[in-house]
Amino acid sequence: MAVLRIVPHIHGDPAALSDFYRAVFDLDATLARARSVGAEITYGPVVEDWGVRRFFLRDPAGYLLNVLTHIERD
Repeated sequence: MAVLRIVPHIHGDPAALSDFYRAVFDLDATLARARSVGAEITYGPVVEDWGVRRFFLRDPAGYLLNVLTHIERD
């Protein structure tokens, strides 16, 4: 399953929303792969209150990618 959302590109603002979203089934494997190819992880991984576990990475062009998986909440 993949979800993609495009928002305005804002370079240099650490509080800016990510440019793209990607939902994955196995966040740990995706994070390991991203790290293995030298991706810059800029946030997380973290469990958010609204039921997702995610991390952000920056691609070579400077865009932020929000990689997430949905988790069951109690």
